[in-house]
Amino acid sequence: MMADEPQESRDPAAADNRPSLWRRVFGVALRLLVVALIGAGLGIGAYFGLPAIYRDFIAPVQQNTQQLDRTQADLASLRASQRAAIATQLAQMAEIQGQIGQQAEELSALQADVGSLQASQPTLVAGLRSVDRLSAELADLQAEATQTAGRLDGLDAAASTPNPTVQAVSRRLAVLRLMQLVSQARISVAEGNLGQAGGDVQSASAALSDLMAGSDEVQQAAFEDVSKRLDLAQQELKANPPVAADDLDIAWQLLVELSRGP
Repeated sequence: MMADEPQESRDPAAADNRPSLWRRVFGVALRLLVVALIGAGLGIGAYFGLPAIYRDFIAPVQQNTQQLDRTQADLASLRASQRAAIATQLAQMAEIQGQIGQQAEELSALQADVGSLQASQPTLVAGLRSVDRLSAELADLQAEATQTAGRLDGLDAAASTPNPTVQAVSRRLAVLRLMQLVSQARISVAEGNLGQAGGDVQSASAALSDLMAGSDEVQQAAFEDVSKRLDLAQQELKANPPVAADDLDIAWQLLVELSRGP
C-alpha cells in the first residue's frame, strides 16, 4: 500500500505538465516558423533587393568613380598640354624679344648711317658735280680720241700704200749696210782676224737674204751674184784667205753698182 502511494502522487504532476510541454513545443515551432519566415523574407529581399541596390547605388557609384578617374586623367593630360603650350609660347616670346632687340640695334645702326649720309650729303653733291665735269671732259677726250683714231687710220692707209721713192731709199740703205759689213769682213781678212771676218760674212749673208725677200725678180737676180761671192768667201776664208779677200772685193763692187741703180 505504501509503495503504491508515490506512483499515485506522480501521475497528477505528469498530467499537469503535459499542457506546458505542448505550449513549449508550440512556442518553439512558432519561433522556428517566425525565423523561417524572417529568413525567407531576408532571402527574398536579398535575391530581389541586392541587384536593385547594386544597380541603383553601387553601379552608379562605380561609374561615377570611373568617370572621375577618366576626368582626372584628362585633366592631368590637359594640364601637361597647357604646360607644354605655355613653355612653347614663352620660348617664342623670348625669341621674338630677341628679334625685336636685334631689329632695334639694326634700326639704330640704320639711323646712324642715315645721319652719316645726311652729314656727308654736301660732300656727295660736290662729288657728283665733279663727276659730271669729269664725264663732260671724258666725252671731249673720247671725241678727240675718235678723231685721232681716224687720223691714225688715214696714216696707216697711207703707210700701207706702196711708195716707190720710200722703197728705193730703203733698198739703198740696206745695200749700204751690206757694203759696210763686206768692208768690215775685208778689213778683218787683211788684219788676219779670220774669226771676225767669218762673223761679218754671216751677218752680210743674213741681211742679203732679208733684202732679197722684199725685192722683185730683177733685183733678186742682181743680188744672186753677191750671194754667190759671199758663199765663196765663206768657203775659202780659212783655206785660202787671199781668194776669200778677192771674192769680198767683187761682192763689194757689185753692191756699189746696185747702190747706184734706180
